[in-house]
Amino acid sequence: TLSGVPPTGAPATEIQWFHRRCGILNAWKVATGAGVIVVDLDWGFDVDHPEFVRRLSFKNIIAPGQNNSIGDLSHGTGALGHIGAAHDGSGTAGFAPAATLWAWQVASTTLPEDPQRQASLLAMAIDDAVNALRAARTRGIINIEMETACSRRIDQVLIIKDAVNRAMQADVVVCVPAGNDSCDASLNDFGQRFIGSDSIVVGATVEYIDKRTTTSNHGSSVTVSAPGDENDDYTTMPLGNYSPYYGGTSGACAKVAGAAALVLEVKSLMTAADVKKILVATGADIPYKVMGPRIDCEAAVNAAAALP
Repeated sequence: TLSGVPPTGAPATEIQWFHRRCGILNAWKVATGAGVIVVDLDWGFDVDHPEFVRRLSFKNIIAPGQNNSIGDLSHGTGALGHIGAAHDGSGTAGFAPAATLWAWQVASTTLPEDPQRQASLLAMAIDDAVNALRAARTRGIINIEMETACSRRIDQVLIIKDAVNRAMQADVVVCVPAGNDSCDASLNDFGQRFIGSDSIVVGATVEYIDKRTTTSNHGSSVTVSAPGDENDDYTTMPLGNYSPYYGGTSGACAKVAGAAALVLEVKSLMTAADVKKILVATGADIPYKVMGPRIDCEAAVNAAAALP
């Protein structure tokens, strides 16, 4: 992690090359995520990072009633940065810089790992997020920043898959990382093929070109992809810091969640399935189609705006 602001205080549009790659600068002329809530289900957060001031609400799922995030705060802070860091001319900027951010901690490196309890907590958090969004009468996206112990898709777990499908049926868009085991994303931890959820499954591409990262899981079950270069993926880090070392399908998934927020701002009545379709239809094909197309935010928001 690098201290302070990115090198020389360069604006986000210069150090975050993936903005240009995904057409985000022109997309912002149409939408910035205003009026949309993105729920990040993650490990831990720096809830006081200046990039999220007055737009972040925190909930601790693993320790109800505790107002602070516990354990390692890096992963959730980095994901939030890609989703919705402020576009204010300093630091970094997220794909949906005007979105409202709900940071929900569903895991911690400081707690003993209990896969069954973890799965139950995550499924419960998905259902709770759907209900909270319904109560808020606001369109939203759930970004699930979790993988299995083998770095494969979390929606291979049946109770999580069912919760994700309930969310999509309630027209809450759900984004799930494809995982980082360099394998077919439709294989579970035991190497068996499984039928996943209706979510947007996200793969990762390398710096500047539409090529799969060496670790990203792949295959026809990967809905879309987004930049996730592990050595050049500037985002927010704890204590008000920033770092280029993030990426993977975690970084890619957070960007896609932000892109979905832009689409929903443009057409708030669009179904979750239609948001998924528009991101696929407007993306750029990956060579040999080893996974879903790389998102193009400009094309996506323009396509949404053209709908009746």
